[in-house]
Amino acid sequence: MEQEKREKFLKMVEEYKKQIEIEKREHPEKFIPKWPYELYGIECREGWKSLYQPILDRVNEYNDKNESEPIEIHQVKEKYGGLRIYLSKYTDELRQMINDAEEKSYKTCEVCGKAINKPIVKNNWIYTECEECYNKWKKDIKDSENCKDKS
Repeated sequence: MEQEKREKFLKMVEEYKKQIEIEKREHPEKFIPKWPYELYGIECREGWKSLYQPILDRVNEYNDKNESEPIEIHQVKEKYGGLRIYLSKYTDELRQMINDAEEKSYKTCEVCGKAINKPIVKNNWIYTECEECYNKWKKDIKDSENCKDKS
């Protein structure tokens, strides 16, 4: 009986593989890998919106004028305490805008957008947050740990 179930399962898997191959041939656009931006959206917090939004707006303006060769947004994220924006290609203007935004991000709270003097480094991790937001985050973490202890 077990052998029969196994064979039935393997046959089903083979049929499924054939269906996928047919689908790939008929609709290859469905199987194109996605960039992180398409999958996850913006991967940093609202405090940096004033830094990245003008760049995204400029990419959209460029694409409206250059439909045959659009710029794809690959990723917008925080890395090592700074804003990172990766595109499929860069104009000189976009490159400058991105460099300026990255530089400003190190002096801007990622959570609330307030100006800060420098990022906070704790336990080998960089937090580009003002003291107020960082302390609130630490308090929230401590409160959630206390909740776990009570259950």
